[in-house]
Amino acid sequence: MGDGQWRDGGFGAHIQSHSRQDDHVMVVFTEERLPLPSPGRT
Repeated sequence: MGDGQWRDGGFGAHIQSHSRQDDHVMVVFTEERLPLPSPGRT
């Protein structure tokens, strides 16, 4: 949010850590679900 705080709630990931600089943001997270497998060759 504008004041640098995280918005309450979320879906799909657990935030492990975060940092904010003037030119970038870094967020480290763990997904709650496994990613979908790659489509097979046909």
